[in-house]
Amino acid sequence: MKVLNRIKPATLLLIFACCQLILVQIGRAGPTDGKALSAEDFYRKFSWYQKFSSLKTSFIQKKTIPGLNVHLDAEGTLSVTRPDTVIWKITRPSELKVLLDKNNLSLVSGSGKDRQVESWPLDKIPSNVKEKLFVMKLWLSFDPEGLYRQYTVFETKPNQLRFIPKEKSQIGFSSLEMHLHRNGYITQLILHEDSGDILDYTFKKPQLEP
Repeated sequence: MKVLNRIKPATLLLIFACCQLILVQIGRAGPTDGKALSAEDFYRKFSWYQKFSSLKTSFIQKKTIPGLNVHLDAEGTLSVTRPDTVIWKITRPSELKVLLDKNNLSLVSGSGKDRQVESWPLDKIPSNVKEKLFVMKLWLSFDPEGLYRQYTVFETKPNQLRFIPKEKSQIGFSSLEMHLHRNGYITQLILHEDSGDILDYTFKKPQLEP
């Protein structure tokens, strides 16, 4: 098992690029329209996710770089097994899997003879990385109480939410929008980066095991 401080910087960047959905700690709040939700209202919005033992859904990721008129697409799956296992997997255009459980963070890239696996024990990971992993797990496990402790949540339109961190972050996102289906599950996440780039995730209805 390799030690984290021996990982190449490019590999670390790759890990966190895969996890951009849940490493959302917005750098600057900016003006917000809509009303701030109480804890009770937010828990009610997330009630669809509050009782399950495992979850699986697929997603399409679209990254737009407006200044270069570049559009990058990817597809993948998200699997969650409570209380502490999450798998974020890119299936197209190339295979990449990030697995986080209560003891380890693992990265699996490629397939067949090109398959590579790297794994790090969580107790060996630097504290600043652990903080990011903590937020990642809140998002991937759809933990409404944990998310509400971290963010002020605004409802800008019916079933459309915006998240503002309660403490400043160094990760460069200026805003995050969440769209919910009328039945309560997430259909879209839109991340606006400080650079002007946009990450847009579209999700299918999750399959839940009670």
